[in-house]
Amino acid sequence: MVQTVRGEVGPAAPGSLAGEQTIRLDSSGGLITNTFGKYYHLAKLGVLFHATTTTLVGLAPGTDAAGTLATLVLHNPASSGKDLVIYEGRVSRGSTGDVGPGTIYWMMESDSTLGVPTGTAATVVNGYVGAGGASVAKALYTVTVDGTNPRPVRIAAALFENAVANTAAGVASPATDDVGGSIIVPPGVWVGLMGHSNAGASPLVTEGILWAELPT
Repeated sequence: MVQTVRGEVGPAAPGSLAGEQTIRLDSSGGLITNTFGKYYHLAKLGVLFHATTTTLVGLAPGTDAAGTLATLVLHNPASSGKDLVIYEGRVSRGSTGDVGPGTIYWMMESDSTLGVPTGTAATVVNGYVGAGGASVAKALYTVTVDGTNPRPVRIAAALFENAVANTAAGVASPATDDVGGSIIVPPGVWVGLMGHSNAGASPLVTEGILWAELPT
């Protein structure tokens, strides 16, 4: 059975996200699903969060992703009542050192009997800056994870041996892994960024995670 769907062409003015909304269409009749940006609605609802390694000069990326040390971890407490939906991970070079070749992995551990990760609390910022609520997640950097074999979920970034000194002019974009909600962290589970790389020469990286917190 054919159903007729009608909408209005062009973006709508910002307003409340509650109640009945008019479908927006582009000039060729295509459905507009992100009028104000990819994450606008999640941010406006106050459920989108950012965390970055707070040591701005950077942290060692790690040489053994199967070990017990992680650069940045997001832990979902068992009593949170929320799923952490991962949208992005970012990796950038730190301010000093030469990075050795290797890989940054998304790693996870779901065995809650092994204990929760411990480390330094990272700053978590609500995407609705100054207006949104607090996160239920625990974001940590320079982390010790209580598990002898964290499992890889996916590759977040590749590390390449430095060909240019840190003092060289220019700006490089961070490596961005567009996870797009394909990793969901339920209560009692952690996910984090762990490196498996050549030691390099005192290498440093900075990392960040973007996620939403939604009811389980």
